[in-house]
Amino acid sequence: MILFAGLISLLSSLEFEDVKLLEDFLEYYPPTAIHGQADELMLQQYRGYIPDLLLELWTNVGFGKYADGLIEIVDPEDFRHTLQYWLSKRNPLYFPIAISGFGDLFYYRKLGDKAEDVCMLDVHYRQVEVCTWSLKSFFNQHIAHEDFMIDTLRSDLFNESRASLGELEKNEIFYFVPALILGGKISNSNIEKGNAQVHLHLLYQMGLNN
Repeated sequence: MILFAGLISLLSSLEFEDVKLLEDFLEYYPPTAIHGQADELMLQQYRGYIPDLLLELWTNVGFGKYADGLIEIVDPEDFRHTLQYWLSKRNPLYFPIAISGFGDLFYYRKLGDKAEDVCMLDVHYRQVEVCTWSLKSFFNQHIAHEDFMIDTLRSDLFNESRASLGELEKNEIFYFVPALILGGKISNSNIEKGNAQVHLHLLYQMGLNN
């Protein structure tokens, strides 16, 4: 795990233009616990399917927790099967790219040679929302403001949960007990933490039975 002391020193060390284009994102979500970077073999797998903007973030900053885990940049392979069973289909051009501290999954869709979007899978209310029509605007506009952090990512509740339950590890999330779809309340007293893939699978199964 690599801990970053400050955003300014991080940005000054980056020599890659595509990463510099994510300065707005990094200002709101500084990397705090990075678990690894993409190697050349992984880059070859995704080059041409995912914009260089994100590939260079994977390489030069890395996968892991940003803003203390309010959002996590993920290896798409870690959540590919999770996304497939939630959407009930397999599409090789849909790529999970991030997950919120409460388990909402963000995925990139390559829709054509120049067409793309980023969607959010709301796992608590079983909804899919198109966030933006470009990866760059997703990182630097859609999520890079305080309203999104408070309203969508539940930043205040997230910080309360961190204080009471501790830091999130790789691919961990906070979740509601009972689940919101079963009538659970959005309250710090109803929150636990655990593995994201396991809990998202349980949430999917709960939804089938309700």
